Amino acid sequence: MVLSDAGKGILLCLLMSFYQQAQANETPNNTCGFSEAAWALASLIIEDEAQQRAQIQCHPLLAQAAEDKARIMADYGMVRHNLG
Repeated sequence: MVLSDAGKGILLCLLMSFYQQAQANETPNNTCGFSEAAWALASLIIEDEAQQRAQIQCHPLLAQAAEDKARIMADYGMVRHNLG
């Protein structure tokens, strides 16, 4: 069976959705990061009245990208978006 590009995109979206739902059941704050510190930060954002958010949604792939970027910036000892 050969999928069209649109079919591949739909399949990828479905798989990511299932993955996100599974992760949401395993970690607090809907997969906002992969550590206690990241979950604590998400909780602070949710609870901060100035944020005006009753909930926060996090995507596991974006959380991983953010963690990877933070690690690169720490390795360089700089906070820059164009490192790595």
